[in-house]
Amino acid sequence: MGLAVSELVRRLIESHLSRAPGDEATLALLAAWDKEDTTDDPRELEKRRLEWEEFKRAMNAGHSSHRTIYP
Repeated sequence: MGLAVSELVRRLIESHLSRAPGDEATLALLAAWDKEDTTDDPRELEKRRLEWEEFKRAMNAGHSSHRTIYP
């Protein structure tokens, strides 16, 4: 069957791009933050969704272009 196209592309990109010094520390920090923020609490998930919707509304309303930044 082989690899999915998305997995093949991911592997090719990762194998051909070098990482800058310090990337590992940054990636570890981002992974730690992601782990800290992980939840399956429905109330927290709904709160986050509402915050995201409010952020999008504010960003779309507060710029000078006629285009929608966050659909």
